[in-house]
Amino acid sequence: MTTRRPYAFGRGARLCCRALMVFVAAAACGCLAGPEPIPPKEALNRAHQRITRLLDEERTQYPAAMAIESPEIPADPARIVVWYPSHPIIAAGLRRPGGPAAFEQAHPGLKLDGQFIGEWHVAVQKLTVALAAGDVPDIAVVERSWAARLAQAGRLMPLDGFLPLEVLDDIHPAARDAYAMQGRVWALPADGFCSVLFFNRDLVANAPETWDELRNAAPGAKAVRAIGYVPFVESLWSAGGRVCELNQSGLTAPAAMRTLEFLLELRDSGRTEARMLQDPAWGFSAFLNGDVAMTVGSSEWLPQTFGAKFSAGMAPVPGESGPVSRLGDMALVVFAKYAPAKREGIVAVLDFLTGPAVQSGEAAFRGSMPVRQSVADTAEIPAGLREAYAAAQAPPFTGVWSAAEFELWSALELTYRWADQTEDSRNKAQ
Repeated sequence: MTTRRPYAFGRGARLCCRALMVFVAAAACGCLAGPEPIPPKEALNRAHQRITRLLDEERTQYPAAMAIESPEIPADPARIVVWYPSHPIIAAGLRRPGGPAAFEQAHPGLKLDGQFIGEWHVAVQKLTVALAAGDVPDIAVVERSWAARLAQAGRLMPLDGFLPLEVLDDIHPAARDAYAMQGRVWALPADGFCSVLFFNRDLVANAPETWDELRNAAPGAKAVRAIGYVPFVESLWSAGGRVCELNQSGLTAPAAMRTLEFLLELRDSGRTEARMLQDPAWGFSAFLNGDVAMTVGSSEWLPQTFGAKFSAGMAPVPGESGPVSRLGDMALVVFAKYAPAKREGIVAVLDFLTGPAVQSGEAAFRGSMPVRQSVADTAEIPAGLREAYAAAQAPPFTGVWSAAEFELWSALELTYRWADQTEDSRNKAQ
């Protein structure tokens, strides 16, 4: 007969229980409250100081002149290795039945070895280890900040002079210029995603193009806010400002304050709310639920609108005096180590990954504008996407951008929760 032991808490359970008690006690006394909201000027000054510090550190880490890694002879020059994380265009193209096989049939003697390296946060770890060990692929899909860092470290092959002009010149000029540094082109766009204004066609007859039109936008239904998420970065660009450019922060310029005041005006007038200004995913969820008439998000989210109970449209993001948009963040890079010895094969693979077999049809259906102009001329593009992509700009091509944008976001999150409690403010509200 088996004797059952009385139930007792283990050490882990006791610790969890104590932690829960501490959590409840802290919540009761208000100790879990987040950082206090701060006024707009303080938020911009805080972000300016932190971004300036990042830019100062950046200048000390990398030389002004980039020395490209010395080439080596590969064991198998005909094998082109492509590392790619989860990506709706490149991953789909390399995993599509017959995709790599069709490439190899069109290029006898070449082997396209596509290797999936996981979600981006996992892929970063694999890339970091590989770089330290010197075991790098020929081509990789990386975030633009990573591409800039790799270029600064001399690990990448510049593509001007490496790619044939008919391929390089076929890339949309804005997308090509987005990866230029010191007069060289260091990467190609992995996709044609860009920021767009999603709008409910049942509630919005004509998508607003300017701040004034957005100020006056009124949804055709009660209890529905006009808009969810509105990005600070694109709005700042439309006002003639920049977060960081030419090794300096632009957040103390008048355009930055004017942009932030516009976004707070949208919040205070009830056209949006702080929670949605802080989180594009939250704003998009509210849009799909029918709680807001419009929101800004990546065109990559287009397929999610197909199941909505209304017809969704796309347009460029409203700017101070006209439309604006932002290019996607994923890039195709070529590592310099074996590039000279594998030039013919690498060029063929890049032509394949940016050409109609990968970047047309299904890719456009998913919200990605073809990055090759010849492909865009023949592809069926979703309404509004072409206009948004034509208005798109890119963040500065620098390794510090991701950290700078995080500092900006952290400061803005605090000021979106701040409310002016002065007497003048209360009188205006009344």
